[in-house]
Amino acid sequence: MQLTDSSSVETNDNIPNNENSYNGRYTKRELILLACCLSSSFSSNIVLGLPAPFLPHLNEYHNIQSDITGWVMGLMPLFQMPMSLLYGRLMVYIAVKSMLVGGVLSLGVSTVAFGMLKYYPLPSDDVSIQPGFLIIEILLRIMHACGSAAVIVSGLTLLTTTFPHNTPTVMGYASTAMGVGFMCGPAIGSGFFAIGGFSLTFAAIGAMLIIQSIVILCTAQAPESVGREEGDKPSVIKLLKNKTIFIDILLMTLVGVLWVSIEPILEPEIRNKFGLPDEISALIFLLVSLTYTLSSPLVGKAIDAVSWVTPWWMMAFGFVLHAVNFCFMGPMPLLVLLGFHRPLWLLIVTLAIMGIALAFGFVSGMNLIIPTEFEDENNEELKKNTKAMCVGFVTFAYSLGSFTGLTLSGVIAAYGSFGITMSCFAIACSVPATLIISTLTIKYVRNRNKANQEETQPLHSN
Repeated sequence: MQLTDSSSVETNDNIPNNENSYNGRYTKRELILLACCLSSSFSSNIVLGLPAPFLPHLNEYHNIQSDITGWVMGLMPLFQMPMSLLYGRLMVYIAVKSMLVGGVLSLGVSTVAFGMLKYYPLPSDDVSIQPGFLIIEILLRIMHACGSAAVIVSGLTLLTTTFPHNTPTVMGYASTAMGVGFMCGPAIGSGFFAIGGFSLTFAAIGAMLIIQSIVILCTAQAPESVGREEGDKPSVIKLLKNKTIFIDILLMTLVGVLWVSIEPILEPEIRNKFGLPDEISALIFLLVSLTYTLSSPLVGKAIDAVSWVTPWWMMAFGFVLHAVNFCFMGPMPLLVLLGFHRPLWLLIVTLAIMGIALAFGFVSGMNLIIPTEFEDENNEELKKNTKAMCVGFVTFAYSLGSFTGLTLSGVIAAYGSFGITMSCFAIACSVPATLIISTLTIKYVRNRNKANQEETQPLHSN
């Protein structure tokens, strides 16, 4: 399926058309809206990983062990799944700017409240778990998930509807903002923690989000809604029956699995095989986010600027890169039997390549989800509503993959090894890569043969 490049025109009188975007020039309104969407994506991803370095220690004071802490941390992607679908559907009735502002505000308030957990009274003994503390912690984490899902769905919907002619480029920018936020979250949190401890860390980030919601409310000029006229009801079932959308949901689920595949198992591998201290291990973890952040805008630019570079080919290349890379990252047992040993420098290189491969997968997947079949240039609102629902689908898929990946990676490593785990993910990547490349090649050959037949047809008729 081709990405949309049709000359759709906004019908809302308050929103100018996108001719400037199409010619490579953004209006002031578009630049402000782009900055608001990117900054909110950045902030929401800071909150995503912010509790990880600090929450386990606080929970120990309240007799909550690591298994429960991990479950609490996993609540965010778990609840993002249904909320993403719900927000995609509710975008018809709720103004998209209101959803963005509300999502950022919800994240800010819940983050400030999370910092107040430090002042919850400690238990009277060293055994009992405090139900009240745990319930409040769970509710705040769910509130994080709801706010984050609202920011992602509304922000990406605004980008795809405001910049229809260069969607790949702005999706690359959005991916970069998410990667920078995810990468900087622990560093920013550690800085505030060194200054004022647990409460200041969450209060400072939460206050930043609250201020950001006010700035977006006052400066962003967005369509009031992505609603529809009465009787225009794009069906969820109809969308899912579209082959491109359904396949892209499956592929984005795999991308989510791959993103978190190393999180539960990389640190023990580094510690046991190379004996590196925690500080160095943390820096190695940042390599994936760093290369992902640098690669995402380049992938978006390539899809946008080069006619023969399609999201399908970029997605296939990303999976091939993953498959080969995981074989050497493990390394796979077959290579070990052949006498191959993975030095530390090779592990570092493969982690850097992993971030690049993730950029190919995520940016391409976000662009594949925009369907042209359901767009109607005479009904811009229907197109916007469809895009909102599709963004909800892909956010759901990515969250599902993240939640599943953490579980799968830990289970496979527990019964096998780091090398076996990476080999399993390499096989998982090779299957869709083979199918995509085969399908595209067959389609290209058929089109080429059809074109040759059409060229020779007049000769035969004469």
